Amino acid sequence: MKLLHTSDWHVGRTIRGRSRAEEHRAVLAEMAGIAASESVDLILVAGDVFDVSAPSPESERIVYQALLALAEVAPVLVVSGNHDHPRRLEAVTPLLELGRVTVRAMPARPEDGGLVRFADFNTTVALLPFLSQRAIVTADDLMELDPDRHDGKYATRLAAIIDKLTEDLSSDEVNVFCSHLTVHGGAMGGGERT
Repeated sequence: MKLLHTSDWHVGRTIRGRSRAEEHRAVLAEMAGIAASESVDLILVAGDVFDVSAPSPESERIVYQALLALAEVAPVLVVSGNHDHPRRLEAVTPLLELGRVTVRAMPARPEDGGLVRFADFNTTVALLPFLSQRAIVTADDLMELDPDRHDGKYATRLAAIIDKLTEDLSSDEVNVFCSHLTVHGGAMGGGERT
């Protein structure tokens, strides 16, 4: 099985007020070309397709056309990132699914779409969109915990969610986990704005 993984498109981002729409179109078209020339079997898009939660119509057009172009090559699985608005992505999911694009914008139990199986490739993909600390650590926790323990509570609960999502995966198949997360011990980069 050949897998193409991509993330952090940040379509709609500007640099010093200059639109990058043409750059985004060109890069995403190149990506679709690579997917085709490499004959990939599955494409994963791990969040932050947009730069802001309320993207412009032009940004939406760029992203949705790119996803559909990729889906002409292989099935596409998308999870939302911290820059994407989950409800906005959910709104277009029924249309994208007509074109072999599966979007997981909100967490789902394995049986409700959190796991996607590809029998032809003996592969299961676990999909977990970005979950903010606010979504996992409750207000009650925030009132009771020492601020230094918030991150630990988040990590513990996130690990429990991942464990639940992946607990029934079989060692007899290829298992892939796709999410938009910060890896423990990872360092945040400055991005292009620094």
